[in-house]
Amino acid sequence: LGNSKYIDAKIMDSYRNNGISHLFAVSGMHISLLSLAILKIFNKFKLKNLIVVITVLLYMVLTDFSPSIIRAGGIFLLSFLNKKLKLRISSINLMLLLLSVLIIINPYIIYKLGFKYSYVISFALVAFNKYLKDKNKISNLFLISFIAFLVSVPITINNFFSINILSIFLNLLFVPLVSFVIFPLSIIVVIIPSLSPVFSFMISVFEALSLFFLKIDIFTFNMAKINAIFVI
Repeated sequence: LGNSKYIDAKIMDSYRNNGISHLFAVSGMHISLLSLAILKIFNKFKLKNLIVVITVLLYMVLTDFSPSIIRAGGIFLLSFLNKKLKLRISSINLMLLLLSVLIIINPYIIYKLGFKYSYVISFALVAFNKYLKDKNKISNLFLISFIAFLVSVPITINNFFSINILSIFLNLLFVPLVSFVIFPLSIIVVIIPSLSPVFSFMISVFEALSLFFLKIDIFTFNMAKINAIFVI
């Protein structure tokens, strides 16, 4: 549900400084997993598509319409309609459509940091998607991390006055660890509670690694507040 209040403040700071706090935002990965699970469960039902749409909408309500979930859920629903109605609207145009609607509804959403990060990075990854198709998984992961880092630099500098170049490489370690170990385990322990110690151990390893890399500050560059022209 995206509730991070039980995470220790020092550990949360290490996630932010290491550039991996995005792993704790409810986003496209959660929407994809949820919709896939619903489609599998209700595979033989005629109204399975309607059930998925209602479930995603309810999930957006439960997560209090956080900026990242609005983007992920909104894009999912628009893509779903685009495919079913055979509108053939490009991914970029779908994102622009959702962006326009959200800004019309609430112009102040542009001041939300999560909204800016989520949209800028998503736009960049869609725009550079053609360069990611013919690469192996490791190259893809590095390119995604590198592109996400580059396009987020202006936002990071403007809000935190520092950048950590090491975050490009840290994502190569932490993204697979969360995607293929911690995230699946968090679901498995609900079904098999006896595996809780394993899950707790992996969380401890994750936190220890984040705190360890926090101490390596040679790749962190601090700077004074800069004017908007330079940021652009």
